[in-house]
Amino acid sequence: MRHCFKNLDALADCLGSLEHVGSKHIVLFIRDIEGFLDKEKPEKRAAAIQVIREAQDPKNRYDNLHFRVIGMRQAV
Repeated sequence: MRHCFKNLDALADCLGSLEHVGSKHIVLFIRDIEGFLDKEKPEKRAAAIQVIREAQDPKNRYDNLHFRVIGMRQAV
C-alpha cells in the first residue's frame, strides 16, 4: 500500500468515497501504528496520517458512511 501515499489527494479522495465497499460502517485497522509508514520522511508520514484523520470527519465524506480508524500497538 506504500505506493498510495505518493499522491495524498488521491488517498483523500479514495478514503472520502467508499460507497463501493457496500457497508454503511467502515473501520480501518492499522495493526502496527508505531511502525506505520516508518520508512517515510516524518513530514510525509504526518501528512498521510492527517489525511486519514480528516477522512473520519463527516464533513469531509462524499458518501455518508461512518468511517473510523483504529491504530493498534503490536504486542511485545
